[in-house]
Amino acid sequence: MCDCYWHKCEQCNEELPVHLGDFETKRSEISVYCAKHIPEKDVRVFTVTEADENYPVDWKMAIRYLTNNARERADENHPNLGACKIEDKT
Repeated sequence: MCDCYWHKCEQCNEELPVHLGDFETKRSEISVYCAKHIPEKDVRVFTVTEADENYPVDWKMAIRYLTNNARERADENHPNLGACKIEDKT
């Protein structure tokens, strides 16, 4: 089972969809950023490349992994975007 929830951007109140795999990462182990507030360093940026009814192409968000645990589980800790295809860059 996974922890799927809405996490507020660290810089504003925009809520972003997050998936943390198997409850192995705590919510406090990551920071999340909307497209307007993505930092230049130390984040993993996710961009929608094939849209669905909820997220258009080029929609973005970023996650900063604050602990080694979160970094080690990076493949399990990502946006919860359903059927959208995404590209990610560290």
